[in-house]
Amino acid sequence: MKLFVAEQGTEVVQDIVQQAPFAACSRLGYVECTAAIARARRERRMTRQQEGRALAELRSFWIAIVMLELDDAVMERAAEICHLAPVRAADAVHLASAEVVSERPVEETQFVCFDRRLWQAAAGLGFDVRPVILA
Repeated sequence: MKLFVAEQGTEVVQDIVQQAPFAACSRLGYVECTAAIARARRERRMTRQQEGRALAELRSFWIAIVMLELDDAVMERAAEICHLAPVRAADAVHLASAEVVSERPVEETQFVCFDRRLWQAAAGLGFDVRPVILA
């Protein structure tokens, strides 16, 4: 969301994404970003024109990233994560997806979020969690 709507943390996320060799996200992230943009418009934090631009930027970005599917392995791991950390179901899917994002060790994979509970869960699983300001 912070890539598509200017808010606190936008520049931090832009810098992280620009420096990363690639970006990846669960397919669920597209729906979450779309919902957040629609909510911002409903709450009059953006105009219809800004909403249209944000959705266009989301679509362009989504074409360029590694998209992770909610397959059986991710589903099972997400269910396990729910027992390991106090996270919402969607957050467990994102964590499980991040674990399979690459062949590198999980501690070398940057996990970017601004939700304190999710940040703590990701750190507990061994991710290099960004931004560090939530530590």
